[in-house]
Amino acid sequence: MKNQIPILAIVIMAILWPFSIVQAQYAIPSFDIELTVANTSFEEDESFMQTQSMEERQIIIAVEDPNPNQTTWAVVKIYSLDEQDELGPYTVYEGANLRVTIDQREWGVEVLDFLTGCIISTWIE
Repeated sequence: MKNQIPILAIVIMAILWPFSIVQAQYAIPSFDIELTVANTSFEEDESFMQTQSMEERQIIIAVEDPNPNQTTWAVVKIYSLDEQDELGPYTVYEGANLRVTIDQREWGVEVLDFLTGCIISTWIE
């Protein structure tokens, strides 16, 4: 019986492990995504990376609001997928794209806060 408990624990952990990994909700590039909850995340799509030069690049984030009576904003952080670097937080305002220089590693964007009605686009050049 004592031998079965550790084996059972290992089996349960092996089954639940994939569910504990947080994955991005959207790929980079993504365009015109309406934000509904904070902590929305975007990560580079590997197939898109293969079409780009792997030298110095820029990640671009733009926000907009369909309501002409409101100027929107979002607070974002940019992070390397290898968890070695985190940049920001940055506040992005409608009409002023955020451009941040990144290296050849894979990167992601997390939205920390935003004004209701915010629509975000993010891509890499």
